[in-house]
Amino acid sequence: MKTPSCGEMSADLVRDWLDDRLDADRAAEVSHHVGACESCFNAFMKTTAHDLFTFLSDSDTARLSSFMDEVTHLLTEDSTDDAIETSVGSVEDEVPQPEQPSKEVVVPSLPAYLETAASIAAFRRMCHHINESFMQAPGHCLSRNELEQIIRLYLGDPVISVHGRKVHILHILSAERMIELDSVAGVQVEEIYVARWEISPEYLINRVWGVSLGKHMDKLFEGGLRYSGEGGTSMLLEGDAGIGKTMLALHMATAFAKQGFPAVYVSTQGQVGSFLDRLALLGYRHRLGSGSENSWVCSSGQEQFTLRICDRRGEPITDTHDLGVKRDHDGQTLTVYMVDAPWWSTEAQPFLHALKRLHQPERLPSCFVLDCLDDVWGELHSVAATQLSELLTFPPKQIGLLLSSGNWPTERSQQLMRQKMDIILHLTMREREENIKDRTLEITKCRTQGYIRQQHHFSIGRADEGVVIYLSTHARHSIWVKRKPHLGKPIPENFSVDDHFSLNQVVQNDVVRGSSILLRGKRGTHRLPISLAFLASGLRNSKTDHVIFLSLRETEAQLITIIRQYPHFSKYLLDGARFSSRVTFGYRPSGPYGPERILDWMSREVGKAIETSAKRGPSKVTRIVISSLAHLRSSPLFQRDTTFIPALLQLFKKEHVTALYIDEPGEPSDQIGHRFDVILAAEQDDTDRKSDDIRIRVENALLCNANHGWHRIRRESAKGNEAEDLIGRRYVFKNLGQGPASGSPSTSETEVAEHPM
Repeated sequence: MKTPSCGEMSADLVRDWLDDRLDADRAAEVSHHVGACESCFNAFMKTTAHDLFTFLSDSDTARLSSFMDEVTHLLTEDSTDDAIETSVGSVEDEVPQPEQPSKEVVVPSLPAYLETAASIAAFRRMCHHINESFMQAPGHCLSRNELEQIIRLYLGDPVISVHGRKVHILHILSAERMIELDSVAGVQVEEIYVARWEISPEYLINRVWGVSLGKHMDKLFEGGLRYSGEGGTSMLLEGDAGIGKTMLALHMATAFAKQGFPAVYVSTQGQVGSFLDRLALLGYRHRLGSGSENSWVCSSGQEQFTLRICDRRGEPITDTHDLGVKRDHDGQTLTVYMVDAPWWSTEAQPFLHALKRLHQPERLPSCFVLDCLDDVWGELHSVAATQLSELLTFPPKQIGLLLSSGNWPTERSQQLMRQKMDIILHLTMREREENIKDRTLEITKCRTQGYIRQQHHFSIGRADEGVVIYLSTHARHSIWVKRKPHLGKPIPENFSVDDHFSLNQVVQNDVVRGSSILLRGKRGTHRLPISLAFLASGLRNSKTDHVIFLSLRETEAQLITIIRQYPHFSKYLLDGARFSSRVTFGYRPSGPYGPERILDWMSREVGKAIETSAKRGPSKVTRIVISSLAHLRSSPLFQRDTTFIPALLQLFKKEHVTALYIDEPGEPSDQIGHRFDVILAAEQDDTDRKSDDIRIRVENALLCNANHGWHRIRRESAKGNEAEDLIGRRYVFKNLGQGPASGSPSTSETEVAEHPM
């Protein structure tokens, strides 16, 4: 079989060579052929990128190093084998040629994208090794020293450099909650970690080697936007006028700029003030920069960048003298070019080419936005195919965003764009109910990395957040169910407030941390006092734990008034006329909302509570009450969404928080029993018409071995010197009495205070 010519090395031949499936003579021939010339080596690297990525992912570090040493050695040899052709169709001239002076052989370095691939492959193997080590370790715990040894084994050093920045691997594993300090371990000589696996290794890879687009956009791209191998990445944002394409593109461009990466925005619409207004809507404040009237310093929190607007309307656009981008004390610059429409012409090509070449010497990621693609389509008849190809080609590590309303001039142009684009984001307006319309965003194509599918709702202009994306309930549920289970010994829950009240007899002390409990009953069946006792017992059990009450019905003032009627609870939940610092209260968002927005609201409230408790040292959020699911059932949006409840339960399970949900009687317990770990039913005790006692029992249980017998709850005014509440009533709790399993009320009594609900 004849050896292929330079630049025509086939992928099959390379695969056979790398997998040692060639005989010795053939392998030597191919090796010398690859090392014969630099152009052949570069062609080999480029045309077999997929095979090399697979090779790097599946091979160990020693084999990779051996392979690169062999290639380097071959390239430095003086290859004079006449049996190997060094050019396509070369013919030996019969006329003797004068001897040419020997040239120094330049060894090409490993392409940057292959270096990145090697690092990512090593990182994947490291995560797999860490996971296996946690599974096999006693108590599923690893020390800091053991983790650092694994990191060094694969990455060589616990600190690596990405995009010119230092990344501490152990720190980012902890910050992204793949691992966490074991608070149960107590005082140790060294730090002890347990596995959390809140995110997948692929999410963390996108986080480290990609570019963050903000916490909401990062969810869509599973951690961050990662550019494709050797070239740039093209992204199309399409949607009707006014849907939010410009705001979304500007949000992504500012995300690059405030991280210190170059960004350029080309537009044919708007005025200088309109860009400042849009940035204000995204949560940025601005002030005039120094040295230029067209320069502003934009900031959001502690992050900032410089905005420079170049108004080139009415001027030739071929002049590129002011395209230089450099760092300064204000951070990286976002340069906005305002040009005339129509502007697309042959003279515009050098201008466009120069705009794309924004890389620093260290080849940082960059962003290029073309917010005038419709103007290009308007002059498509005068644009050559090569020019259009140039438009869709971006330098390495550059993300190119092209905005279009989707009004394609021809079907062929539409097919061309969809084929060429690496990523396509489709924005549309969706009418969910009468007079309720929501913006939606969907990634319809992404061939560079993993992403979250489904159609998601988004909004623009929420305070300090700009673009907010509400993941679909199906997407949230699918993400959380794929996560690894929490390792560690189950922690039993204690629901005893004091000698006056305890739910332990009802559930027989068999509920563990992270369980989901559904409390169902009609109004006036003590659901709210029981839920308050649930929170109070959590605070009594630990001096550092944190609890949450999320209300879809009661306001903060109303709930405080109710709590003050129960002195046994208020001493844990209140601090004077306000909630204790260990209690977080959240009230439902205003305006129309659907399942996606409710889950986003709850997720943010839990996140804030976790952050608040972490500031106090070894503190955790352990319990939460949701009041009330019945408030959501009346909406058709929630009735049609079959994944809302599973996603809601997973939201708190993944945080290892025990959740109690207040609800009204609805679906039979055998239809929803697979969703909740424990279902408690509360109802009026009708055995004595003169009594307004309540009885409660376990209606269904997955993780609880309760006997499902009834327990009576009786309310009684407080006696003694206890202070009266604002309306002159005083209440106490008595012990719960266990009733017979037959379903009749217990002869033992449980006396409990109840606000008429």
